[in-house]
Amino acid sequence: MREKLTCVMTIFLVFGVFFSANATALKATEEAYIFTVDTQSFLLYSKKVKIEYEKDNISSKAQALLNAMADSIRFECQDDGLFPDVKNGLTVKVEGRTASVNFSKEFAEEHVGGSLGETMTIHAIVKTLTGLNEIEIVQFSVDGTAGAPLAGHLDLTKPFTCEK
Repeated sequence: MREKLTCVMTIFLVFGVFFSANATALKATEEAYIFTVDTQSFLLYSKKVKIEYEKDNISSKAQALLNAMADSIRFECQDDGLFPDVKNGLTVKVEGRTASVNFSKEFAEEHVGGSLGETMTIHAIVKTLTGLNEIEIVQFSVDGTAGAPLAGHLDLTKPFTCEK
């Protein structure tokens, strides 16, 4: 009886270790480029950052890039309010070669707006995401509604691309 119990416990232990190791996503770290705003000239420029994401998961990699970009823009434009600091305000999902970016309702409401602010936000996102070889097209939605306006100055009903 004791041998059976030991055998059963060993099997549970082996399966537990195997499944818990496989349940944890492997992380990858790399340097990548984001686009951020020069507050003096209001032009975009590239900046190298280090990101961590789930290995072999392009949506995770794209989200890590957007998070780094948003942090950089918030830092560069602290007094301008160009990029609202809203938790989960900006999410991305990649299917095929298309990245679908969603702004939360709170992000859209707190965005500084204006044609320049909206243009800088959209173009920084498009240039950052299409910098990944896996992404060619970026589509936008607000609070899950595809093509809904962010600030009303750009037509977000059509997908955006960027020459590489």
